[in-house]
Amino acid sequence: MDSKLWDIFDGLKLVLDRGIDRVLIQTNSLEAVNTIQEGISEDSNSALVRIIHALLKLLKQWSIQHIPREENKLADEIVK
Repeated sequence: MDSKLWDIFDGLKLVLDRGIDRVLIQTNSLEAVNTIQEGISEDSNSALVRIIHALLKLLKQWSIQHIPREENKLADEIVK
């Protein structure tokens, strides 16, 4: 899950650097979604979660949702 959290962190830095203040985060990691929504889980990188929360506070509006891997093929193709 930590790699997914790092991906979210990198994406948040990118949108903030570009001046974007409304974000919809989509990930195929349900655990990452729950960790960000709930705060911290026992096996998460809690420092990274705190940093993600700090970045989210800089946004006017944000939302995070789980997208099953099979429904997320477009994002997978973009990354390649």
